[in-house]
Formats: sequence, structure tokens, C-alpha cells
Amino acid sequence: MRRLLALSMLPLMACENEFNVGLSGVALIEPPDSPLSVTYECAEGPALSVIYYQKNGTATVAMLGVGQQVLFEQRTGSGFLYRNDQFELRGKGREANWNEFGVRTTDCEAVGDRI
Repeated sequence: MRRLLALSMLPLMACENEFNVGLSGVALIEPPDSPLSVTYECAEGPALSVIYYQKNGTATVAMLGVGQQVLFEQRTGSGFLYRNDQFELRGKGREANWNEFGVRTTDCEAVGDRI
């Protein structure tokens, strides 16, 4: 009976990895490359809510009056830069600059302690 029980547990042990609870492991609460949500208060205009998806190099920005926009990560020498054909979000650390091409640009700062 014990051999049967041990053999029946082999498929479960084979599926164990760092993202699920295995028979002898502990689950990670957040897997690596999980999205990072940041809220920015801006000098001019409403706040920005940004979800950074580092794994696929995108950021989703939600702003009153603009709706939701998907921006794509661009290479920079320092800091971060995400853009599409209408909007740009760039910055370093807690500071960011939101640019609506041809409309306005505003300086923003992250609120909270998630960044």
C-alpha cells in the first residue's frame, strides 16, 4: 500500500516548481516579472495610473480624459521611456514626465512606496 501511495505522488512532485506549493516547498507570493502598479500625481492635470509589464515591455496608462493607453518600452541611457504614436511617459526613479504630443506635457511624481 505504501509503494502504491509513493508511486501515485510522483506526478505531483514532477509538477512542483517555484510558483506553486509543492509537497516540500513553499509558494512564492508574487512570481517574478509580475506587473508593477504605480500612481503618479501630476503638476497639471489628473493623476496617472500606470501598470508596468516588464516581461513584455509595455505600460498601460489610465488617465481621466485620455482613457487607457498602451505604451511600448524604448531604450534609454538612463531611467525609463514608454511611448506610442500619441503619448510618452519618461522618467527616472519617482519622477516622471507625461507628454501628450501636441497638447501638453506635465511633470509627475509617484505616490506611495511601491517604486
